[in-house]
Amino acid sequence: MLILQVNSINGNIINQARWEVNEFTNISVSQSMRINLPTDDMNLLAYVTKQAKNECSIEKSDDKYSIMVKCLVKEVQHMFDPATNEFDSLATLIPINRYAECTIVYILDPKKCDPRFVQLINQSVEFKQ
Repeated sequence: MLILQVNSINGNIINQARWEVNEFTNISVSQSMRINLPTDDMNLLAYVTKQAKNECSIEKSDDKYSIMVKCLVKEVQHMFDPATNEFDSLATLIPINRYAECTIVYILDPKKCDPRFVQLINQSVEFKQ
C-alpha cells in the first residue's frame, strides 16, 4: 500500500491531506504529481480560473468540479512489517508554491487557511460554468 501525505512548504502536516493509494506506482524523489481535490466552492473556482497558472487547474466531470494541484515528491519511505509480511510506503509531497499550498488548505480545512488567501477568494468574480 502507498500512503500520500502532503506537508506544507515549511514541513508541517496539512490536516486531512493524507490518502491511501491501493495501486502501487513507482514514485521517486523530485517527481511532480498532481492531487485531484473535489470542490463546489464557486468563488475558489473563479479565483483559480482568473489566475490561469499551471500549479492549479480545473477539471470537470459531469457536473462536478475538482482542482488539480501540482506537488513535488520530497521523500519516499518504505516500511516492512515482519509480523504481517506486509510492505508499505509513505510518499511525502510538498506543494509547488504558496498558491498551490493555500489552495490545498482552503479546500481541505478552510479555517486553517491564510486569511489573506481567503480574502482574495471572496473577492473573486462569479465562476462561469
